[in-house]
Amino acid sequence: MKDSRAPDIEWRAPQILRFTLKPITYQRSVSFEVTEVEMIGKLEGGGLAKVIKNLTANVGGMVSKDLKRVFASDVTKRLLNDAMRPLLKSKNTVSANSVSLASTSLRVCK
Repeated sequence: MKDSRAPDIEWRAPQILRFTLKPITYQRSVSFEVTEVEMIGKLEGGGLAKVIKNLTANVGGMVSKDLKRVFASDVTKRLLNDAMRPLLKSKNTVSANSVSLASTSLRVCK
């Protein structure tokens, strides 16, 4: 039996979390940081959360803040760096002093 009184929040269709990444240098290689987070879909409060409108409204902001925090951590930057390293090596780039976006290309300067 469904408990309609439970204070929960449902994320209804289309359930898309879109975030924008900016390339950065990290440990003389490439990593990324989150610059923008967008929750696409409708958040609906159930039970007590339905009554407390601010609770539902604040969830999107909390998700954005937490996602930025996760991407800002050294662990995440290192994982992204490790994932990019084989690509850089295949392009004969061992270390990076700067990184930027140029149109649809990632520009890495030695």
